[in-house]
Amino acid sequence: MVATRHSLGFLPTSLDHNIVQERLHYLCQNPSQDQKLFDKAKTFVRLILDQHWDDRFGNSIHSHCDLLWIPLATPSTLCSPNESRDHHRGSTHSDPNFYDPVLTVLPTNCVRISNRDFRSALGWSDRVSTDILVHHLARIVLLPENEARYKRLGKLTLGFQHPRQRSKP
Repeated sequence: MVATRHSLGFLPTSLDHNIVQERLHYLCQNPSQDQKLFDKAKTFVRLILDQHWDDRFGNSIHSHCDLLWIPLATPSTLCSPNESRDHHRGSTHSDPNFYDPVLTVLPTNCVRISNRDFRSALGWSDRVSTDILVHHLARIVLLPENEARYKRLGKLTLGFQHPRQRSKP
């Protein structure tokens, strides 16, 4: 029975663009705090997109970056890729010190996205926008004066410098 459905094209044997598009539409149209939907989003991101990424999925991901489909935290909350980032430390643009009070930082126990091409499609490999950096700086300046604030300011100001300027004494 399954073999017949495969041969007739009713039951796909691999993940394709249409399935990714359909799953994204499903998750985005139901942004409620439903635990089953949250679990489906976690599975979709972790197993399907991160582990089985295909470059053909990029356009679908780009077109859904403003919509809620990335699992944020229990209880069952979804967020948009454009409003969030994770704790991945794979590039200079991944340091939460550049965006954590402005963008939602995903908890490490929720979803980890390690696939470089998937991260790029989400926009998480790109430089943090100047607008976000400015909002971030404004929030840090308002923090109480303490060592943590000064560390954040130091990292943020170093991030604005050209790499060659950082190496000068």
